[in-house]
Amino acid sequence: MFKNWLKKHHILLILGIGGVVFFILFSYLNFFAPLRFNSPDETANFFFAKQLAEEGEIWYFEPANYYLEGLVHPRSVQAVDALLVPGGFLGLIVIFGYIGKIMGANLMIFLTPFFAVLAGWAWYGLIKKYFDKWVGLVSVFFAWLCPAWWYYTARSMFPNVLFTSLLMIGAYLALGRPFAERRDRMKLAKNWFMQNLDLWLAGLFLGLAVFVRPAEVFWIGAAMLVIILLNLKKINWPALIMFFAVMAIVLCPMFFLNNALYGSPLRTGYQAAISDVETDTAALGTAASDSWGAGMKNYLDYVLPFGFHPKNILNN
Repeated sequence: MFKNWLKKHHILLILGIGGVVFFILFSYLNFFAPLRFNSPDETANFFFAKQLAEEGEIWYFEPANYYLEGLVHPRSVQAVDALLVPGGFLGLIVIFGYIGKIMGANLMIFLTPFFAVLAGWAWYGLIKKYFDKWVGLVSVFFAWLCPAWWYYTARSMFPNVLFTSLLMIGAYLALGRPFAERRDRMKLAKNWFMQNLDLWLAGLFLGLAVFVRPAEVFWIGAAMLVIILLNLKKINWPALIMFFAVMAIVLCPMFFLNNALYGSPLRTGYQAAISDVETDTAALGTAASDSWGAGMKNYLDYVLPFGFHPKNILNN
């Protein structure tokens, strides 16, 4: 009996054991080293996520800034009036902060390794769909063993791996359609909602991915457009509309928080680092004749929050 089960599910067993092993490896420093971050970005993300988990706020009041006009703030943190606010994108802080409310703020450092393992399993499902299970299995371990993946998973308050993980999970749900396939395989009664559950969940995860790194929305949108154009005859349009509706709902808090913290739905902590004169010009425009240029500058700031430096690109 066990041999038959093992023969049938050996791939899943390897993936399960591999996931547990790599979760421990990814989390090794978090398990055994003091809670310490070597990057201002990580420090700020953890501080504000913990602040959200424990206090329900995504800002911190610094009384000195009331007198010093926002001069007092560490790196990766911006001052807006007397408040200290995140100096980057808000997605990781919000996602980890609300999960931290449930499971405890000190466990947030294990969330990136957890999502990294889930992403590996999703990657297996996606590769298996277009190739075969053995190619999928090898691909998972190549992904988990990738030095950059390992490095940024171990530094768990960076958004890089979380963004990529959410993107991979969403892509698997949208293209692999695991729940729909399972219902068809079990010959369950047709149900429009359950048959499209994959797409609703894909919209959720892809929306969260954009929330974590909104500057990536342009190439993600271009990739979606290509996939839609290549599958026009197969598309279930009501389901696709619901997919984008779920994405939009997930992204609503991002626009609300950006507006509350930085003064504009399309402004982030990166733009908040610009001087008062530059931000006023970018957000409000200077005159009717300059409105197009100001709007274009605001758009470019959002797409390229760190600026455009062709000489550095060529040097690299």
